[in-house]
Amino acid sequence: MKFSKEDIRGNQNLRINNKKIIAVVISTYNGERFISEQLDSILAQKLNTKEYLINIFLRDDGSTDATLDIVKQYQQKYSDRILLIDSEKQNLGFGRSFLKILSFVHAAYTFFSDQDDVWPVNKVEEFLKVFFSYPPMEPLAIMSDVWIADSKGQSIGKTIKHQQIAKIINSNSEIGLIDQIFDTYVQGSALAINSALLILIKKTKLMSMQKKIEHDHFIGIIASTFGDLYYLDKPLLFYRQTGNNIFGARDLRKKKIIKKICGLFENRVSDTVRVLNLTSQLHLNTISSAYNLSIENKNFLHEIDRLNVSHGFFTRLKFFLKYRRWVSHTHPFIMSTIYALLSRRGGPSD
Repeated sequence: MKFSKEDIRGNQNLRINNKKIIAVVISTYNGERFISEQLDSILAQKLNTKEYLINIFLRDDGSTDATLDIVKQYQQKYSDRILLIDSEKQNLGFGRSFLKILSFVHAAYTFFSDQDDVWPVNKVEEFLKVFFSYPPMEPLAIMSDVWIADSKGQSIGKTIKHQQIAKIINSNSEIGLIDQIFDTYVQGSALAINSALLILIKKTKLMSMQKKIEHDHFIGIIASTFGDLYYLDKPLLFYRQTGNNIFGARDLRKKKIIKKICGLFENRVSDTVRVLNLTSQLHLNTISSAYNLSIENKNFLHEIDRLNVSHGFFTRLKFFLKYRRWVSHTHPFIMSTIYALLSRRGGPSD
């Protein structure tokens, strides 16, 4: 596949009635309790309405409650701003549903939204300031900090950053590729992308590549591989804790080593192997020469390619030991050895 500058340039200034399009993508599932509040907060964004138009692209993933009826009421009221996609009640799953929606989107900027959060009125405005500071043809994703909120959508006075993000962002407030291989940091509901990254996501055909990996995680990997993933150090979302969140606010400090090891045996190694394999597919299926990859990213991607064609224990051990500080901050040598041993079980293509 080939990514031309003409492709990207042609989508930089997508407009309706001379207004730039800002897309908000939402996948709903049994969200009748909070979807109205979520939609209201998006529609209430403070924005230069002469310059921008917010369009909501929403797909219901087979809800069995009144979610779809509520959405249709909003669509009737805001028929020029809400597009209901593929309402055949087919359940694709969280990640694939979002990727399905993206296939319909053509916009200057695209924001991701959950169904049960609340946006402060200045969210889009603050993101746009960062978008304007980067070259428009450079693939860019932005993720903000978020307020952890109670079931009423009210902040409890804590943010996600202090639990997870502070330890990995660099001096430019960016999250690197390697940081995302061994853990998940990107939160979809706090994420937005520009048109250059949207085009790249579509052309990588994530829908066919994606296997048990969340869409936001892999979008973050694409951004930090071929462009940038910027961390906006402002809480611009009230992230409601309902007990049903796909990505919950975790207190990593309370995790004990025994719990870590148990989780490692069950999920973490197989997840990492899967991410390594998909990242290798992304690299091999993409015309990387169309992008200014950093030397660090080039070398890391070539190492992943070699790892995924090797079944030797010492090759795997060498790789995980080299990146041991990303494998585990507290037990790097032990965890790297465990990774090398257990990754043999699933193989690189699992």
